[in-house]
Amino acid sequence: MYYFIGKQEFTIEELGEYVKSPRVNPERLEQAARLPIAGVRAAVAANPSTQAKALSFLAKDPSEEVRLAAAKHQNISPDALWVLAHDASRSVLLGVANNPRASQKTLDFLSRKSDWEIRMAVVHNSQTSPVLLRRLCSDWYLPVRMAANTRRRHEVLHMQHSVMSVEETV
Repeated sequence: MYYFIGKQEFTIEELGEYVKSPRVNPERLEQAARLPIAGVRAAVAANPSTQAKALSFLAKDPSEEVRLAAAKHQNISPDALWVLAHDASRSVLLGVANNPRASQKTLDFLSRKSDWEIRMAVVHNSQTSPVLLRRLCSDWYLPVRMAANTRRRHEVLHMQHSVMSVEETV
């Protein structure tokens, strides 16, 4: 069986290799995202050239592998991550919680999950707000609480060091 992307014809094997290349045109990747082959859609979702529009489409894919690859992608929109934050898959939720493109609304939502590893990923997300981090300092699970407190201390020390550096230059 052959598949077409634009005017090019591919076997399944050729198509799988084609969509892995970061040099593929994003429009071609968007076309490939609609093919009925989960492995190809997962490769599209993992391709660094895939754009937000295709990733938003893939965020609703029936395949967990595809949704996970989309959740981890650097180009995914915060809105698509919000959709994925409601996924039934723990792996997908961890992918969202680790993605620095996640909004505060998404991180706050995930920080209320019963799974401590998801809350821990929120603690380690570089975009987690000081307010949310402060709340996680009271988490019921000791390792999450300790990680949040450690991160807050490091951020405070970093801020103090930055202020001292600025004062020295003045």
